[in-house]
Amino acid sequence: MNNSIQIEENKYLVLPKLKKVKLKYHREIPEDYKIESVTLTNSNGNYYVSILTEFEKEIQEELKLSERSYKCECCGIEIDRDYNAALNIRDVGKAMLEY
Repeated sequence: MNNSIQIEENKYLVLPKLKKVKLKYHREIPEDYKIESVTLTNSNGNYYVSILTEFEKEIQEELKLSERSYKCECCGIEIDRDYNAALNIRDVGKAMLEY
């Protein structure tokens, strides 16, 4: 992006040619992020923004088999590793069926 779209004070999204839009986070945006793209949609008079960011993150060491849960350092979710693997496999399968 050309840096024209910015997040200000961690509260507002500044869009060119539009006013500041107050943010309500679904997921925390990591520090040292770079905005790759922003998609603005209007649904029933409400506006929703999807922000795709890029950031560097250290890859976590592999978990030992005795460690049964995984905790994401970015968003804080804690999930059973087998259930998480099943979700990932499902998502890959869905993506393959779309082609």
